[in-house]
Amino acid sequence: MSHAAVPISHDQARGQKERKCAAAEFPQVFAVDLHEVDGEKFQDSLDAGFSWYVLVTTVLVSLSTVNIGWLTGTMNASKAMICQLHPTGPANAHGGEFPERLLFSDSAWTVAVGILAVGGLVGALVSGTIADSIGRRNALVVNNGLFLAGAVLMGTATTAVHFTLGRFVAGIGCGVASGVAITYVGEIAPRRWRGLYGAFFQLSMVLGLLFGQLAAMHITSGTHWRIVAALPGAFALLQIALLPLRVESPSYLLKAHHFNEARHALLTLRRGYDVAAEWRLSLLSLNGPANAAGAAASAAAASARHADSAVTMKTRSAHSAIEEGVGSTPTVSSSGGGGGDGAATGTAEGALAETKHVAGVWQTIIGCTRNDLRHLIVCCVLLVALQPL
Repeated sequence: MSHAAVPISHDQARGQKERKCAAAEFPQVFAVDLHEVDGEKFQDSLDAGFSWYVLVTTVLVSLSTVNIGWLTGTMNASKAMICQLHPTGPANAHGGEFPERLLFSDSAWTVAVGILAVGGLVGALVSGTIADSIGRRNALVVNNGLFLAGAVLMGTATTAVHFTLGRFVAGIGCGVASGVAITYVGEIAPRRWRGLYGAFFQLSMVLGLLFGQLAAMHITSGTHWRIVAALPGAFALLQIALLPLRVESPSYLLKAHHFNEARHALLTLRRGYDVAAEWRLSLLSLNGPANAAGAAASAAAASARHADSAVTMKTRSAHSAIEEGVGSTPTVSSSGGGGGDGAATGTAEGALAETKHVAGVWQTIIGCTRNDLRHLIVCCVLLVALQPL
């Protein structure tokens, strides 16, 4: 029995043609050809929605920023249990291997608290180099070794110098994590959901601050502060064990010319979607002069056409308003010509004012504004203002 050919729509035919063109233009980067997909079942990955794989990866990576908040929030409330500011009694009350209190002077305690930020500065300065040399995911795995080492040093500290050194090492880990973690998640997240996944880092840092303060406030024993100080090591161990199971950033793999690995990572991150268009844009974003120039020229031309169209529409609206105003103005004598010109001018200014759209505060917050930069600035200011709450 013969089967009649099923007709395909114009959009499906165009999509198949674009995928074939992409495969023909970049044949050298594939171990196999681009997979053929059914346009009715698979959507473009550029419009990909929520992904559990990316969510789990983001939550796992966010443990690094939980450590940042935890290390920042545990010091103030736990001061009374860690410090023996003056040598008025024995530093080791029970004669065990680890003292209940560490002998600190006021200035030494200030250095121990603030040195976390110094280590963070060092880590932030080298984070970009590490991420570009070994990859974003691998940089996070290595960086968790710093968190683990700092936690061990603080949890087993016997002197003030020992404890301060642990804070400095953990601070380097905080600086590296603050730069690499957000870069990694931003590169693996779907374009439409990058804001949501990026918000995890601010949220996890604030939660780390909150729970760190609560844990430090409820220290009841002389040695419990060591558990609180060493807890970031448990989060670090969890990431060291699970992060290697997640894929590397496709953007980094492309820059490192690992094309097959990059394609495999993209297919894993966008499972169920057609990645042909996103893959082609990723290739165009590389440092190839011809590809980069062509993409930039196309974007500039499209932007210019859009701007010209908007200006033309505004001009036409203003001219129509002027003509209506002039047509409705009564005939005046030559001595009153100035008044007629003023009426026409006033009508024109009113029409031009109406065509100018000014977004209010709420419209800017929710993104209903033509100036995307204003929306981003307002969101950043609100996030920073709400963080202390």
